[in-house]
Amino acid sequence: MVGSRIKYSRNENLTILYGVIIMKARLFQMLFLFTGVILLWSFLWPTVEYAKEAPPTKAKGHAPAVLTYHHIDESDQSSATITPELLRSHLVMLKENGYNVIGMEALLEAHKQNKSLPSKSVVLTFDDGYESFYTHAAPLLKEFGMTATNFVVVESTDQKNPNELPHLSWDQMRELEQQGMTFYSHTYDSHQKIPTDTNNRSGPALTSRKYLKEEGRLETYKEYHQRIKADISLANQRLVEELGEQPALLAFPYGAYDETVLDISRSLDIELMFAANEGEYIPGSKLLYRMNAGTPSMSAEDLAIKLKNHFR
Repeated sequence: MVGSRIKYSRNENLTILYGVIIMKARLFQMLFLFTGVILLWSFLWPTVEYAKEAPPTKAKGHAPAVLTYHHIDESDQSSATITPELLRSHLVMLKENGYNVIGMEALLEAHKQNKSLPSKSVVLTFDDGYESFYTHAAPLLKEFGMTATNFVVVESTDQKNPNELPHLSWDQMRELEQQGMTFYSHTYDSHQKIPTDTNNRSGPALTSRKYLKEEGRLETYKEYHQRIKADISLANQRLVEELGEQPALLAFPYGAYDETVLDISRSLDIELMFAANEGEYIPGSKLLYRMNAGTPSMSAEDLAIKLKNHFR
């Protein structure tokens, strides 16, 4: 009887020991699984980057709305072309709703001095330097007592191409400057797509390394850097030669830019750079965002809603 009880106690101990081992193994599995989940989560969750320096102090007052237009024509149709009648309706809406259309010089001065702008300030910009700015937009702007800026593709003025839409001449720009219009760079010859590989893929000239077909290779980073720097420099040089000393401003073709383009622009003392997309206005930043108003689907009523939301 006693021997039987001793044998049973040993089996019981073994059972308990086995249970403890199983329990520890399961705890280890759970710990391993939990650790794996944490590691996976940390890998997938975006890393927070902390600013190395304090952000610019925001100026008092309201952030300006910078509007973008391109081509003005009665009959031409494209996503970047509007009629003179539509432009007129935009200008009427701006005036009737108490918006302050300010010139680029006022925006630049406020940016440099971190000064406040009048409430509901709006800046009008046109891209590409089309002659329709002279024939259609400028007369309307003069009628309403407003001014605008045109970012010109300088090569299209230096070298007229009969296969393209007519572009402004230097004489037309000088004439419009007397009415308060201003003209800045949309690059010299980088408003185009360039080949980026052997499969006929292309990308914006300002942000893409060019595939050199004759040599069967991509341009080196150094060659790309030199090409972009030379293009931006030449555009500003020609503007100064033809229009006199003025601030260096740049609107990116297609709205395409990256850190390399920003760094090159800063190295060339570009005072303001303009994107094509909407974004938050941050005084102190040289990169400004714009609102596309120059599309045929943008009625005066739609633009009024967008501006109301912007200044809310």
